[in-house]
Amino acid sequence: MRFNRYFIIIILTGLVALFITYSFLYRIKRVIQGTIEYYSSVSSSNNGVCPNCEVIFVDNVKKQEEAYKKEGIKPQKNIRCLKKLLRSGKLKTVKTNKFYIIDDLDHFSPYLMPKAVVFIRDLSKIYNNKCNKKTIPFVPFTISSITRTKPDVLKLMHVNKNAIPNSSHLKGKTFDVNYLAFKQNKNQTKCVSLQHYQN
Repeated sequence: MRFNRYFIIIILTGLVALFITYSFLYRIKRVIQGTIEYYSSVSSSNNGVCPNCEVIFVDNVKKQEEAYKKEGIKPQKNIRCLKKLLRSGKLKTVKTNKFYIIDDLDHFSPYLMPKAVVFIRDLSKIYNNKCNKKTIPFVPFTISSITRTKPDVLKLMHVNKNAIPNSSHLKGKTFDVNYLAFKQNKNQTKCVSLQHYQN
């Protein structure tokens, strides 16, 4: 009798653990994926994918804050607040198309200020033209991060030590191009360089 009771308790405990694991499986997967991508980017920083990144991207947090004094949304506390700005027209949705891919990751929402959406469109066209001129295959670039809420930033700080509380991604005007997504297409990396198109 006692054996049956213990057996039932063990089975029930296992089922509860399985249910909890299944419920959070997607979140766990994203956290693991984010961690792997972060450490991959660190270990690959000198692999030639973006050999001049430290020269090209000289805009530090202080410079970014100066740029956002006159424009940009206020940091939002949740996704509902972002969607309210979306409905008001202060933000626009950015979608994957033939020129660029919006990465399917947590910690951001695919919304940007209208000016930034136009900038991405112009950047993608310039990149496409440069590929054509250099007669190299066009490979859509990947946008790995867009606008974040305050909770998004806090969650990201648990898996990415480069994340900061006053992230420029809170302002609705910043997006990241993932150079690692080009993999061995190094010529494409040079064509999509933001060096001459910073906004």
